[in-house]
Amino acid sequence: MIYYETGDFYKGTLKQGKRHGQGFYLDKAGSMTYSGQFVNDKRHGQGTLCSEKDGTTNMYIYDGSWFEGLRNGMG
Repeated sequence: MIYYETGDFYKGTLKQGKRHGQGFYLDKAGSMTYSGQFVNDKRHGQGTLCSEKDGTTNMYIYDGSWFEGLRNGMG
């Protein structure tokens, strides 16, 4: 598991020190989680991004395909 100074953390596989393969990432400041595939430290492949409801924004979920860190196709 990797803990970042921001309070974020990553649990999953690594390749040469980068997120690569299946993993889980918590973005504490953004109140979001991502569970899915990574390639070279970016969301890539199948994965699910979830935000938490924080009083000012609504919760949302994107479950689908990613390409180099961006949502891609139907989700």
